[in-house]
Amino acid sequence: MATINTTMTRTQKVTLLAQPLLGGKASILSEKPVWTVNDPLLVTLAPSGDGLLCDVKASGFTGIVIVTCTASGQTALTATVQITITNDFADTLNIKIIGPITQ
Repeated sequence: MATINTTMTRTQKVTLLAQPLLGGKASILSEKPVWTVNDPLLVTLAPSGDGLLCDVKASGFTGIVIVTCTASGQTALTATVQITITNDFADTLNIKIIGPITQ
């Protein structure tokens, strides 16, 4: 399976869902999925009890991480997500005029 891509800011999280498929239809795994990340300084992983869901929480830094889910079905299975973590600081400053009003 190809790597999918998504973006979040350094203060956000995304939830990933492992979807076991057989011939394109929902199926089951022979063991709980395992989630890993190539740079644990940029995100924290919080898998659910059954391992099918995983919250990926940004740790305040920007960069690119690869999150990998591995599991067993008929064979060893692997899926990956590339997450680009962007800044959420302002890039423009405006001044708005409120008024005039009577003093």
